[in-house]
Amino acid sequence: MTSGDSFDLFNSQMGGLEVDFDHERAFQAGGRGADLGAVQVAVKSVSPVTLRRRRTGADQVWDDELYQIVMPTHGTITAAWGAREAKVAAGEVYPHDMARLEGCEITGSAEREEFEMLLLAFPKSLLPFGAADLDRVLGRSVRGTSGLGAVLRNFTATLTDRTSALGSADRSRMGMALVDLATAFLAGEIEESSGVGPGRPRHGLTLRIQAYILSHLRDPCLSPRDIAAAHHISLSYLHRLFLDQSETVAAWIKGRRLERARRDLADPAFSALPIHAVAGRWGFVHPADFSRSFRTAYGMAPRDFRHHALTTQEHRS
Repeated sequence: MTSGDSFDLFNSQMGGLEVDFDHERAFQAGGRGADLGAVQVAVKSVSPVTLRRRRTGADQVWDDELYQIVMPTHGTITAAWGAREAKVAAGEVYPHDMARLEGCEITGSAEREEFEMLLLAFPKSLLPFGAADLDRVLGRSVRGTSGLGAVLRNFTATLTDRTSALGSADRSRMGMALVDLATAFLAGEIEESSGVGPGRPRHGLTLRIQAYILSHLRDPCLSPRDIAAAHHISLSYLHRLFLDQSETVAAWIKGRRLERARRDLADPAFSALPIHAVAGRWGFVHPADFSRSFRTAYGMAPRDFRHHALTTQEHRS
């Protein structure tokens, strides 16, 4: 691929961002990636560039249904995101919404001219947090050399390198494991950024409980009593925590299970898996109860939704 081809491909992927670079040097961009069901992981590299948000409405708009987590391995990104600015270097983690990026400057390191990063992207619907909570951490650089940040970086790198050995079903499972890990990481950052004011310890506990639930959704025996015991609180206190979510604990669990079953029904990788098996993967023991709950939540039967989703994807490809 020539320098011009690299730039044209990179430019086409930037949506509503204008790309500028040093024309005295050959432009290079490349990488490798993998789809893990609804989740994408990649290693990407690019020559030093500056990106700026275009202001004309006719330009392509970045997919606003995705969150990204950027993890540089060489070089830095200096990004303007809303009213925030952040300098993100190797070893740091940068969760953000690409649709809200105003612009950034991407540079290499002293050892290497090209910038390189690990990238994790997934649908916004897979996170349990409200907009106010996420705004505490999106567009901010977080240390990723220890704790869950380091685990997230290492797991993303491993999956990027080794997905070729996985079948489609295993890829989807690993994708959801990665989202659960990202959820736990973000929950900790949200809790830390919330401070210690009135109600904050309680809010942080709720986030930890939600992350715990997401990591145990497949267990059909998961119950509010088990969740309370795992967090050393009473059942009544658990229910009080969820009053702030305007849902009961059981309803919150069912909602997250339905979201994941809906995703699997729309995934061609699971097209041969019977609907009752999809339901069972996410903790629904009785197929009739799943069908009834799915129809109530999404306005159509699971079979009809799967047919519509897969047919639409075939027409687009």
